[in-house]
Amino acid sequence: MKKVFIIFFFNTILCKEIIFPSIALVLSGGGAKGIAQIPTIELIDSLNIPIDYVVGTSIGSIAGGMYSIGYSPEELKEIFFDTNWDLLISNKKNRKKLNFFKKNNYQKYQLSFTLHDFKPKVPIALSNGHESFINLNYLTRHNNSIYDFNEFVIPFRCNATDLISGSEVIFKNGSLAKALRASSSIPTVFSPIQDNKKLLVDGGVLNNLGTDIAKSLGADIIIAVDVSSENKKSKDIIDVFDVLSQSIQLNSINKKNKNKGNADILIEPKITGSSSLNFNLKTAEAMYKTGYSAAYKNLENLIKIKNSLPLNKIISNQKLSSIQSDSILISEVILKTNSSITVNEVLNLKLPKKISKKDLIKEILKIRHSNQFNNISFEFLKNNNSYRLIIKLEKNNSIKINKVMILGNKKISDTYIRKILDLNRGDIVDYDKIDNKISQLYNLDFFENINYELVNFDNNSADILFNINETNFKRLKLGGGWSSYHKMIAKLRLDLIYKPIDMFRFQNEMLIANSIKENKLSLLYTGKYIKQLPIMPILRYNYK
Repeated sequence: MKKVFIIFFFNTILCKEIIFPSIALVLSGGGAKGIAQIPTIELIDSLNIPIDYVVGTSIGSIAGGMYSIGYSPEELKEIFFDTNWDLLISNKKNRKKLNFFKKNNYQKYQLSFTLHDFKPKVPIALSNGHESFINLNYLTRHNNSIYDFNEFVIPFRCNATDLISGSEVIFKNGSLAKALRASSSIPTVFSPIQDNKKLLVDGGVLNNLGTDIAKSLGADIIIAVDVSSENKKSKDIIDVFDVLSQSIQLNSINKKNKNKGNADILIEPKITGSSSLNFNLKTAEAMYKTGYSAAYKNLENLIKIKNSLPLNKIISNQKLSSIQSDSILISEVILKTNSSITVNEVLNLKLPKKISKKDLIKEILKIRHSNQFNNISFEFLKNNNSYRLIIKLEKNNSIKINKVMILGNKKISDTYIRKILDLNRGDIVDYDKIDNKISQLYNLDFFENINYELVNFDNNSADILFNINETNFKRLKLGGGWSSYHKMIAKLRLDLIYKPIDMFRFQNEMLIANSIKENKLSLLYTGKYIKQLPIMPILRYNYK
């Protein structure tokens, strides 16, 4: 009988070790209001609550995806407030990266239309999403070698909506930047993402609070943050994007209400009187404070979840959010890794070192942006009056290029594009070089957007796939201004690319007051690429 009891007791212990409750963090969409989700992540980290799954939609996919590959909430906050949202949402180009002729015309015209049979054509979206994709790739590319989202620091899922089939698409592997760009592709704000036969837009169109996805992963406890309140009043709908956002939410409201019931803790910051695309600094700070208040209203419930966990599931080390002081005395740096690397290869600090949280975040971001390591996370172990900084990461192996593949180009030849990219079989992937080459291509004005992903990984090699969307080759630009001589003037430019024949570009610029005051005709050659002079004037005629 005693033997039976011991076996039963032993099996019970084994069962307890196997059935630890798993916790999921689910983040909704909501545009700029996503800043209000960060305080909840900070609070979770400050309580050292272990998160087993992260699920995100739209802006929540971006915060969640970055958190899942090791970004701390303090880093997320820093990045949110430092991002040039105006550049990401608009189709503006970075003036510093333009050639001489483009700089001369920068913001000279306020309106731009593509032409179909010489009639203005309504664009598919406010933004082509090029800069957004580039930014997301910059933030996540150090994890490019990890194909399976289950192998991130925290397993991750995000969703998008296929416009063709009307079905929900759940990302669990592949390019993280592509998944985040698709999930956050707000209809009419960002152009859809083409993925084979799918045309992907914001996941919030069908499912803006993916607690059902968390359930399917096996989550026992779900903490959800919903920043997309559907209970809006007329005063809260202040622009066309709010009308669009509200229309999308009404489409998925039944699904969302059902999914709310899956949440053990539902945090709903009440953000009113602000547009989903209002990334103004003061507005963002106010939304962050609202998110902070909403998170701390649930403090007791979060503590209950922590206290309900078995002791050996609770994290013994501390996260940055749990340290109240603005500065930290670091006595030792410890690496937890399977790679053969030293501390000095990762972080070179003279110890002991008292460092502010802000400066420590900068150091961690440098490690990420070096692209030498993946799955980077960090925590602290109290050591009397100081802390041991524990950094977890793995070394990225150099990736050799097998093939360079180009998809989507119709008029611009592969040869022309490849010459500018200057990437060949056997080359080592250099992300900075690739970004620079994409910038050169994009600033030619031939393309709506360009992105890339690494595919077909084989040991330490991969194919690099460039997805290219050519621009409409007939465009009309309009502008206005003031002249001391002509007074009010209007500017008009007709731009025909690959006209009258391939490799050429025809432009007609007119300055109009009470009549045509100036008419400039230009014929340019685009067939030979020279970095500082990619478009070469052949013929110009100026009539005044």
